[in-house]
Amino acid sequence: MSKTVEDVANEFIDAVAERAERFGLARTLGLLKGLLIVAEGPLSLDEMASRLGVSKGSVSTNIRYLERWKMARRVFNRNDRRNYYELRGTIWDIETEVISTILKEEIEVFKGLLERWKGELAEASDEDAERRELLLERFGDMEEYVDAIEHLLRVLLKSGKVTSAAIKTIDIT
Repeated sequence: MSKTVEDVANEFIDAVAERAERFGLARTLGLLKGLLIVAEGPLSLDEMASRLGVSKGSVSTNIRYLERWKMARRVFNRNDRRNYYELRGTIWDIETEVISTILKEEIEVFKGLLERWKGELAEASDEDAERRELLLERFGDMEEYVDAIEHLLRVLLKSGKVTSAAIKTIDIT
């Protein structure tokens, strides 16, 4: 038996939700993202909740994350007091913004931790100088790596400068 268009759309929505979970995000957030990608137009919170079989409260909470990450935007309907939501831009723009936002936050948090740990090592009271030096060296290597990744991220995600077509021309062999 062949699948319907709706069957394929539902499989896509579920796959996006599973991907979100693998990255430590809420399943509902992934469901919403997938739904907005396949939606034919703006959807209300009620429509999203009903379509996904989740609570309106969960939809409301997670749609705010999608707005914060610039994946979704609120659309006003003059004939209806409810808020409607739709994708904000192209898939390329959305995915680039998500990766940029999440990775930038994670990089900043990790850099802050490395700085704190280095400071704590400098003030550590034990006499294991050899172990301290090893940790300082490893933390320095980690900082160098994170700085390089951060630079690479800025290069790859430079808005409007790098496109999917340009990336596909890069020879990695």
